[in-house]
Amino acid sequence: MKTPFMITCALNFSLVSFSQAKIQPDTSNGYVRWTVPPGKQHHITWPNGTQIWLNNESSVWYPLNSSDPLDLEIKGEGYLELPEGDSLVLRIHQHEGNYHELTIHATGAQFHVTAYEDEETITTSVFKGQISLETGIAFHDTLMAGQQAFTIKRRTGIRNMSEGERDELLAWMKGLFVFHCAHFSEVLRCYARWYNFQLEIEGNPNLNHLYDALLSNKTPVSHQLEMLEWKLDDVHFYLDGSKVIVTK
Repeated sequence: MKTPFMITCALNFSLVSFSQAKIQPDTSNGYVRWTVPPGKQHHITWPNGTQIWLNNESSVWYPLNSSDPLDLEIKGEGYLELPEGDSLVLRIHQHEGNYHELTIHATGAQFHVTAYEDEETITTSVFKGQISLETGIAFHDTLMAGQQAFTIKRRTGIRNMSEGERDELLAWMKGLFVFHCAHFSEVLRCYARWYNFQLEIEGNPNLNHLYDALLSNKTPVSHQLEMLEWKLDDVHFYLDGSKVIVTK
C-alpha cells in the first residue's frame, strides 16, 4: 500500500562517523573482491600502506594469483591514498562487462573516483600529487592536485576545483550527504543507493530542480524525502514496499 509522506522539517544532526562495514573479500571466480552493501562503507589498507575508502554499492578487485595486488579494478566510489613513491594502476568499470572505461596510473597521490553505473559521468579528482588518465583510445591526460576530470564515453574534460568542492567530495567519509546545486534526479539516485530502494517515476515530474543541503546519512529515508518535498510543490513521493514512487 502506498504511504504518502507528511511534510516536516525536523532533522537529527547528531554526531556522525564513517559507516564501516565488516566485509571479508570474496575469492571465488579467480579474484580477490571487496563489495560494499547499501548504507555502508569500507576501509582497506594494503601492506605497503596504500589505503582505499569505498562508499556504498562499490567494489574493488584484483586477480587472485596476481603478483601485483595494486593493479586494481574498481566500480562505484572510492578515495585512495598512496605512500610517497609507491605506484598503483586503477582500472575503472562503470558498467557491467569485461572492458574498462578509464585507467589511472598514480604514484604517491591522493585522489577520488566516482563511477556508479547509474551516473553518466566518471569523475576523477586529485587532492595530492598527480595522476595519469588513459581512456583506451589514445587519449592521455595528466591530472594535477586541485584538478578534476569528467569522462563521458571515453572523452575527458578537466577543470580546477575550489577548496569547498574538495571538502564536499569527501563528505560521505564523515557520514554526510552534501548537495550543491544538485539536480533532484541526482539526489534521488544517491538516496536509492544508500537506502537500498528502487526508484520508480510515474507521470512526468520535474526532476530538474536544484537542491542545496547538508544532511546526515543516519537520517531516515522518509525524512530525507520529506525535505525534498518541502522544497517544491510539483513533486511527491510515496512508499510502496521497497520502492519509492515519484509523481507530480
